[in-house]
Amino acid sequence: MASKKLTVALLGATGETGLRTLEQLLHRGHCVRALVRSPHKINTKHDNLSVLKTDMYSDESVKAELEGDPRSPFFVEYFMRKIIASILSSMREMELFLAGECKDLDFTVVRPPGLTQGSLTGKTARVEEEAACVPQGWCATSMSMPRADVAKFMIECAEDSCYLKKAVAIL
Repeated sequence: MASKKLTVALLGATGETGLRTLEQLLHRGHCVRALVRSPHKINTKHDNLSVLKTDMYSDESVKAELEGDPRSPFFVEYFMRKIIASILSSMREMELFLAGECKDLDFTVVRPPGLTQGSLTGKTARVEEEAACVPQGWCATSMSMPRADVAKFMIECAEDSCYLKKAVAIL
């Protein structure tokens, strides 16, 4: 159990990494508001879980769901680009949008390497702030990381408020 209980708005909760993040958040005792296009893809039932059908391609729809608790930590990963694709044409623009227009939200942009279906390893992620990738890491050698480890890293960022309002590459 985490020392501080969070309420998390989780986007991309039905994806491979999102499902692992959802599972770990609930296991740690956090409350999760899963904003999804297809609620039927989440089979998990839990008192701390709310599954909210949301039009992910409408910034107004996503914003309306987030306004329920403007202090909720806001996880952002590569899938965020799809959610606001009609407004933003690249990851960098998305990051600038978050930094400029979402000042009232807590977020961390996580840039993982290639993702695998492996189990949680328990390893500490190597972190490089404001980098597209970790130097000598996956960019040069095509290294990868289990989705479960990416999920763990994102949750730890929210619990510890480390890397708040920053973009980080991990390996």
